[in-house]
Amino acid sequence: MRFRFLQTGEAWDAAERNAALDRIDAWWKAFGATRETILRSFRGEAEWDLGDWMLDHLGAVDDELMWEFGPGIHKEHRLVITPESARHLHPLVEVMLQRCPGYDDWEFYAARPRESAGHARAMIEARNLMALEGARVLATPTEECFVDLTFFSESFAGPEDNDAKGSAWVATGCIVGEETLDVWIGEIHVRHGDGRSEGAVPLDAMQEAVDAAIERVRAQLPAEPLWKTLGPGTGTVWQLKPNERDTYPRRTDLLTCRSCHNPLWTATNSGWVVDSRRYSRFEEIFAYVKMEGLGVLSGDHFEEKAAIEDALIAALTERELGAVIGGGTGLRYAYIDLALAKADEAIETAIHVLRERNIARNSWILFFDKRFEQEWVGIWEESPPPP
Repeated sequence: MRFRFLQTGEAWDAAERNAALDRIDAWWKAFGATRETILRSFRGEAEWDLGDWMLDHLGAVDDELMWEFGPGIHKEHRLVITPESARHLHPLVEVMLQRCPGYDDWEFYAARPRESAGHARAMIEARNLMALEGARVLATPTEECFVDLTFFSESFAGPEDNDAKGSAWVATGCIVGEETLDVWIGEIHVRHGDGRSEGAVPLDAMQEAVDAAIERVRAQLPAEPLWKTLGPGTGTVWQLKPNERDTYPRRTDLLTCRSCHNPLWTATNSGWVVDSRRYSRFEEIFAYVKMEGLGVLSGDHFEEKAAIEDALIAALTERELGAVIGGGTGLRYAYIDLALAKADEAIETAIHVLRERNIARNSWILFFDKRFEQEWVGIWEESPPPP
């Protein structure tokens, strides 16, 4: 179900989306009526099963949503509503928070905020996990625009110490916050030793070390928006060997692909979590056009796809909305990769261009980001949902 990228006049998902909005409003109504009981249960003044209540009411919105109550940062109380690993639910949570009626003593978050190292140690102890007293952390930027973490401790058995890995993961989520964990953190390793010789820092300095590593990644990104710096005629070409099948979701039929952005392409095709915020300083979103009937290009089809690319380049760059940064051909579909500076306006412009070229009804704009994995925009109002 889509919540972020919707085309005017498009009927797909409308009934389901309206039903979801009704469930969201019912959740906020139930929360407003029950929040004093929630607080009384925290103070031990009421015997009441908060978990069952949240399952019944928040779970009615989506049963993959997770939650966490705690003291507020700016107000007295807070509630975190988070998709955790179900990242495709981020647009849903954003809509939930937008529809919140607001309460003077409550604040709401879509991701767990940062906490102190002391809070992380307490969380680890509460979960009966391996203590991290004396542990140190090394934050290392990678060529793939991630920050990898290595936890060192004399009490760790070595790289395969699963108890240490569990504690390291919990500590990371607490100390750097859930959003930083989702967007920036790559691999988390554990090693035996104190890590001093490698520059590892104590847990109390982990936030600053991770922030500094992220800034080193960002410092390597272009100083201008990528749509200005990545030309459609440049880049690396890859050859792939897809398996023939009845339907091809996402880009699974790709035979040949050219990309001006190697880290983005590598992340997409390596199963890593893709987030546009790792690749641009300017809030660009990376998307692609998927068009049926132009796969295995030759002759007229090749010239047709090239003409479509040229038309998109002219329309997007002239209006400073984005650019073409690559593309590909597959067994059934052709692809054009886009960097979008102003996503909503750029999508409307691209749709206008693609309709003028009279491309197939089975054509869509889709997104590389994991958070937008279930979002799509049909080129035509009658375009069906993509495979």
